[in-house]
Amino acid sequence: MWSKVIAQSIIVLVPALGVWRAWRSITSCALCALVALIETILWSAYQRRSRLIESGEFYYSRGRRRMLLLGVIGVPLVACAMWCAGLFWPVLRERWQNSRQFTVAVARFENPLHPEDRQYRVTKYIIEGLESIADRYPGIHVVALDRFIESQDGRGIANKEARRIGARVVLWGDFYATTKAVVVSTNVEVLAFPELPHSLAPKVTDPPSDFVDFEHYSLQQRLSQRMVGLTLAILGTCKLASRDFDGAATVFADALDKPDSEFFDTSVIWLLQGTALNELRRYALAVESFDHAIRLDPRLAVAYNNRAFALRRQGRISDAVSDFSKALQLRPQYALAYSNRGYAYKSQKDFDKALRDYDAAISLSPNDPRFLFNRAALFSDLLEFEAAISDFSTVIRLDSRAVDAYRFRGLAYRLSGKPDQAVNDYNKALNLSPNDSQLHLYRAVAYMSLGDRGAAMKDLDRALALQPNYAVAYGNRALLRLQTGEVDDGLTDANRFFSLVDRSDPQQVLVIGEIQKRIANIRQ
Repeated sequence: MWSKVIAQSIIVLVPALGVWRAWRSITSCALCALVALIETILWSAYQRRSRLIESGEFYYSRGRRRMLLLGVIGVPLVACAMWCAGLFWPVLRERWQNSRQFTVAVARFENPLHPEDRQYRVTKYIIEGLESIADRYPGIHVVALDRFIESQDGRGIANKEARRIGARVVLWGDFYATTKAVVVSTNVEVLAFPELPHSLAPKVTDPPSDFVDFEHYSLQQRLSQRMVGLTLAILGTCKLASRDFDGAATVFADALDKPDSEFFDTSVIWLLQGTALNELRRYALAVESFDHAIRLDPRLAVAYNNRAFALRRQGRISDAVSDFSKALQLRPQYALAYSNRGYAYKSQKDFDKALRDYDAAISLSPNDPRFLFNRAALFSDLLEFEAAISDFSTVIRLDSRAVDAYRFRGLAYRLSGKPDQAVNDYNKALNLSPNDSQLHLYRAVAYMSLGDRGAAMKDLDRALALQPNYAVAYGNRALLRLQTGEVDDGLTDANRFFSLVDRSDPQQVLVIGEIQKRIANIRQ
């Protein structure tokens, strides 16, 4: 009963839907007519009663009639799904494409209530300026919003429009012109990077400008360049957040070619450029960028911290300590600066000050695994293995995928006489990073401590397969082979180790001494 009602309703609705869609697409109308024809055929076949073959006349069986009914219901549903896809696919495709690009949406600056505003072409100049940088950065896509965003609508409408088309940035504003002066208000809504410093996404109402500049379009050109510089700054910040450091440094350099300190704080751009250069290990250039940032804003604590990091990497430890201290003077609760200064003190072998700074960092941010890891590494250097193991364990509790915490906790276990627990940690670390040659070496040494020479040899072979010039692995394999009586292979590994050894590395110097002792014992 109900199945027949549903089927008949669908047969009526399908042509109606086709008529409704016909004005939009002839193809849709033709498809609807085809579906209606198929429905009529299927329904006619379904209505024939089921009975046995009599006098050579065949009628559909009950099973086939069920299939026909399924077709009657299914065909229009599939057609409706196709129509829905046709309706929404263009919008979804646009949003998907925009999500893969850095889309900048520009709303009309000309108020539709003032038709005379169109002659000043403010929006046109802004879009042309943005399109000029889109040629250099193919990832930038400029979209003109066919609407004016009023000041009372503000951020809500800008956010809605950005999400509708998948834009990362929305530029909008308005202007008011008289015969003598003009006032331009500009707004920026950033969805790409919520943590963006506010100074890079301001709302600005410029002081009145001479109407002559507006009439001759020089003001529009300055506004366009301002928007270009701002867009580049935001693009660079997004590249920095996505760890595209080379791209970020390049974009920030372009942004700084178009500075406008009245609109956004260029000290922040210098800071971000220096941060990108630090990640690229271009420390001299990074220091120069931080110098500019500090010169523009002497109270920018993060600039002192980041410059100190670059100075430490250059070996200028005392200068780094001075900068870290300045950062802490400006921001006393700056946990990262405490941790970084602690590392610098550790480099100077001033372990007491290093420990105090690590303790201060952890007291300010007790759940930051970086600070706990640094203190654990200091405890290991001081041979305080139980304290080191405790801190490494806390790091692992906070981040179960911290490979280095497993690595160095395993080392602390082995050096404190617990090679079985060291092997357990190395197993966990290798599950996370199976192609880490150092982990294979460390586990091999732990196996040697346990007397499992076969497992140790497999790990040493694997370490050398991953890193063919791994000197310490050759040295340990030479020791193992000499110990097990494989003298010829052991000597071969020893010679290979001696050809690769770094005599400034205390660990490798110890291996040299052990190999020489083994060889001397064999010759006796």
